[in-house]
This record gives sequence, C-alpha cells and structure tokens, in this order.
Amino acid sequence: MLETILAASLFGIVAGLKPGPLGIVIIHEALSKSLSAGIRASFAPLITDVPIILISFYILNGFKEIDYFIAIISLLGGLNLLWMSIKMFRNNKNYLVTKHETGNNNSLWTAVRINFLSPNPYLFWFTVGGAYLVSGTLNQSIAFIFFSLFF
Repeated sequence: MLETILAASLFGIVAGLKPGPLGIVIIHEALSKSLSAGIRASFAPLITDVPIILISFYILNGFKEIDYFIAIISLLGGLNLLWMSIKMFRNNKNYLVTKHETGNNNSLWTAVRINFLSPNPYLFWFTVGGAYLVSGTLNQSIAFIFFSLFF
C-alpha cells in the first residue's frame, strides 16, 4: 500500500509541476485576477479527472485478467511518461492563454474546460493510472486516485 501511495503522490506532484495548458491557466488566473482565482482554477482536475477515471477503469477492467494487456498498458504508460519528460526538458515555448479563453470570471470552469480538452489526463488515466487501478486491490485503487488527485 505504501508503494501505491508513494507512486500516486509522485505522479500527482509531477503532474502539478509539469508545464501544460492547465498550469498556464492557473498561473494566468492567479497573476491577472487574484490568488484565489488561481486556487479555484487548480481544483479543475478534481472535476475533470473523475469521469475520465471511471471511463478508463470501466474499459480497462474488462481486460484485467489478460496479463499481457496490463503489461502492454504499463509499458505504454512508461513510454508515455518518458516521452513527456523528454518533451518537458526540450520545450522552451510558453503557451499563451488568449483573452477569449479567460474572459469568463469563473476561473474554475475555465480551467475545467481547458483540462477536459487537454490530452494529458486521458493519456495518464488510460495508461499509467489505469494500470495501477486495475492491477491493485480496491483499497490500493482508491488510495491511488486520492493521492494522485490531491498531491
């Protein structure tokens, strides 16, 4: 269980620190509006990831008994993490948020929209996160979801 909590916490921390569309929206909201707007925007994964987690679990759980499938998903997840890491270190571009995207005063729903349209949560929950969900016990899966979303 400790291994699951540690893995989920590390994935959550890395996801929070990784530059991407949601991170740019959070920074933009905090700097252009207020710190509380940035904090509200940072709660978007709590809303967007829940349906993605449920869908990925439902789809991947059907393949749970096929050991090769979980191995392939785990390998794809590892390659995805490697690719994102390389991309992170090589990319020096700043993603700008247009005025149209943040014209709404509701920071949370702007961030939710951006996060739903981003491929990052889908890639994570259908590869790395999905492999953890279907290969662990119920308690390990719940712990993984909790610690990956809150850290």
